[in-house]
Amino acid sequence: VIIIGISFITYRDIKTFKTDMLHSTIMNTRLINEYIISPLTFGDAEGVLDILNSLESLPNVTSACVFNESDKLVSYYHRDGDLSLPALIGADSVSHFKFDGDFLLVQEPIFYQGTYNGVIIIKASLEELNLKIRDYVLTIIILISILLLVSTFLANWLQKIITKPIVQLKEVALNISTSGDYSIRLEKRGEDEISDLIISFNNMLNQVQ
Repeated sequence: VIIIGISFITYRDIKTFKTDMLHSTIMNTRLINEYIISPLTFGDAEGVLDILNSLESLPNVTSACVFNESDKLVSYYHRDGDLSLPALIGADSVSHFKFDGDFLLVQEPIFYQGTYNGVIIIKASLEELNLKIRDYVLTIIILISILLLVSTFLANWLQKIITKPIVQLKEVALNISTSGDYSIRLEKRGEDEISDLIISFNNMLNQVQ
């Protein structure tokens, strides 16, 4: 039951990690979107590029691009090592997101005074998220392993405490039935139900003797 509970919590936490990253990326995309409206409306590709270059401060963002209302590429940004151009992942006038392998794609339409002006797409690496999930899962595995070892030790320890007096009782009863020696007594240990059973057994021997 404990393992099932921990597994459920792990699944929930991993889902929360992904949701948090998605919300963060969407928020950054919408923030960039607000700044891009003006230069895009006036056809200022250099101004759009300057704003896209501010994504350099977000280490998980590997590339981004802006298309105008005719789906023509206006400008794009890419971090060193990622020369791929994010593609549209759905209808360009609607918000979309997609987890694609090791990346998250977020697409936001750009509107100005109710008119569709284009779309921005941001591509974010999931490397940091995957490392976080890996470390978290590894920690959970270690925790479960420790719990299993402790529970196994406690189970064996409790079994010895409970079964050892009963085994001794059985051996004494067998010894008495074989030898006919009713002077044999069991030693009481502790103040529990097993001790009460030993007292009752010894009293029975006293009466028989």
